[in-house]
Amino acid sequence: MDLYGKDCRDAHRVELTMVDEGKPEGLSTEPERSAGHDTGSATAAEINGLRLKRQHDLHIAAQYVTLALCGLPAVRRVVLFGSVARPLEREKPRSASERRAGIEWTWHYCEDVDLAVWLDDLSDLRSLQQARSRALKLLLDAHGIGVAHHRVDLFLFEPGTDSYLGRVCAYAQCPKGKRDCATPGCGATPFLKQIRDFVLEPDALDPAYSICLYDATGHPAPAQSVLHSLMGEKKRP
Repeated sequence: MDLYGKDCRDAHRVELTMVDEGKPEGLSTEPERSAGHDTGSATAAEINGLRLKRQHDLHIAAQYVTLALCGLPAVRRVVLFGSVARPLEREKPRSASERRAGIEWTWHYCEDVDLAVWLDDLSDLRSLQQARSRALKLLLDAHGIGVAHHRVDLFLFEPGTDSYLGRVCAYAQCPKGKRDCATPGCGATPFLKQIRDFVLEPDALDPAYSICLYDATGHPAPAQSVLHSLMGEKKRP
């Protein structure tokens, strides 16, 4: 099934295979590896190499999911933000084993992908879930990169006003009957998740800290979207 719209035809074309709709959405990918997270006796160089690879893999995942989303008529724009979209920061070791090994710093560990999605119709958010799952299934099959669907957060915004609307839920049923579903406003629009007291950082989508991956108006993505530019570090010791 070709998931590309006319605005994506100049992009690298990939056929996204259908996932068996009888399976829960979370089964579309294998459990992901905790690269650079469970460090044990690994050296600083090994840990940091794994964390750079983790960022690299998640950036590829962001591109695959974006290519799937841009074939949906309601999607107007997709922007990658958060730690995957910027050079990694140095941080102090979090685990006791790292501190005992004398490791002074590591690169930040990227937990997940944050994609901001502007769309002008909220009536079929299930299609966004399915597009995400198909893309991650293809990523796993093609490259052996396993990213669970709940590790790709889709933050939804209203075109024109840039008003934050909520996130695409990770559950394949709405409501699911989970405690999260009791959050005020959650599920008022099917599959639109609300998180209590969530506030988006004011500069989260600043062009200096984010990457436009798709724009239906025809504006090209900025040059910093080239993948290799993300592999640089903000500063070295």
